[in-house]
Amino acid sequence: MVSYLSIIFMVISLLVCFGVPFVLAAIFKKKGLSTWKVFFIGMLGFVITQMAIRIPLLQVIGLQSWFISMSENLLVLALFLAITAALFETVGRFLVFKFLLKKNKTYGDGLMAGLGHGGIEAIIIVGFTYINNIVLSIMINLGMSDLLFGGSSASPAAQAGMQSAIDALTNTPAPSFLLGGFERILTIIIHIALSLLVLEGIKRKKTLLYMFFAFLAHALLDFFGAYMAFQGVNTLLIELIVVGFALVGLWYIITAKKRFSIIEQTEEI
Repeated sequence: MVSYLSIIFMVISLLVCFGVPFVLAAIFKKKGLSTWKVFFIGMLGFVITQMAIRIPLLQVIGLQSWFISMSENLLVLALFLAITAALFETVGRFLVFKFLLKKNKTYGDGLMAGLGHGGIEAIIIVGFTYINNIVLSIMINLGMSDLLFGGSSASPAAQAGMQSAIDALTNTPAPSFLLGGFERILTIIIHIALSLLVLEGIKRKKTLLYMFFAFLAHALLDFFGAYMAFQGVNTLLIELIVVGFALVGLWYIITAKKRFSIIEQTEEI
């Protein structure tokens, strides 16, 4: 049985993933910082680069013998995943500002585009997963576990996978289900900072340099997170690293406002 506290914490994380991006976007819009169009285009940047291109590409590459051999080295695998994620998303941020948001390059637009990018990631990666977890938990608690295994027609692999999912839901400590929502708040901050960084590079006409900074920060975060997870490091320790990156990102977001103001005043002259 899945504890009711676990389900409550799942619901809280679910609400965070779906609610925080739209609440913040509404606040940014009300303050006149940017528009809903920028928010949704920021979302589109993540969907295209990750969901439509990178992930399907990884699924194809994952079947190749060279990739299977490479994956046996967890260090190399973590590097590969981190570098590809950072590369695709950084290029995606650049393309969004360069072509889709030609007339939306203020500080507020950088905030809104980054919020859209991080918000849709939160919804797709954690939000939808938690919807599935909540439904499974309710079915388990209602004694409907047999339906989850698909009867005798289900393959042994599918039944083993379902049993693993059930074990994870019933054995995971309840507070762990809050981490998903907490981590998404941190990563949204990081995504906003990375989008602002790319945009600042474009406005300063130092695009490649600032894109490299954004790529490096993104790759380092993903590498440490993936490699530590592969090594079975305690989740709380991994989250501390995310907290560190988020604090640096928040500092950048705050300090960038003045620089953007100076750049925009110069552009008006």
